[in-house]
Amino acid sequence: MNTSGRLKLRGVWKCTKWDNDTPACERSYALKITKDKLCDDLKMMYSYINDPHYLWYTLNNRYSEMFLHKAEKEWREIKFQNYESVNKYDSDLMRIAYTLNLFGESTTNRDKLTKTRETIHPSDAISLYHASKCTTYFDLLDKLLEIEKKKKTKAENIKQFDEILSIHKLRQEFDLSIPEAGEEQTEWTHVDNELDLFIE
Repeated sequence: MNTSGRLKLRGVWKCTKWDNDTPACERSYALKITKDKLCDDLKMMYSYINDPHYLWYTLNNRYSEMFLHKAEKEWREIKFQNYESVNKYDSDLMRIAYTLNLFGESTTNRDKLTKTRETIHPSDAISLYHASKCTTYFDLLDKLLEIEKKKKTKAENIKQFDEILSIHKLRQEFDLSIPEAGEEQTEWTHVDNELDLFIE
């Protein structure tokens, strides 16, 4: 859970607001929660701050623009066609959308649906067809997961068929290399009947 979520859960989120009238014990608790999430270097850097609002304000000023810029760049660059797993794509898309929402850049269901539709590879006709029929991102996600499952099953079946075919071909080659009963053997090769081996 992120820091803001933990502060809200503990009922001390108000302590980060300007000119709040919260008790000293709550401000101290909010300060502890916030500092516990910092790395050791940042804890040392901001050890002198005893006001949760000022600490929150300072951290936001320093890092919010950097994280927002990174999230906006990731949103522009994320493409469904670059992922082998639907779940991995969805995980990254939701993480980026959540980060944008934290900084006031709202991403709607329509935004996610459009982003996914527009970044499906042109050669993936099945996914493109179903994407055009879906009206929500989560409907499209369910359909893409279903398509992915079918593709994996098909690939496994093809692999098994190729393995069976290879074994069958090897058996045919082996059977053809064994002389028929009573067939005259060449001076170079004969069959050891006890060991069933070819000996030159």
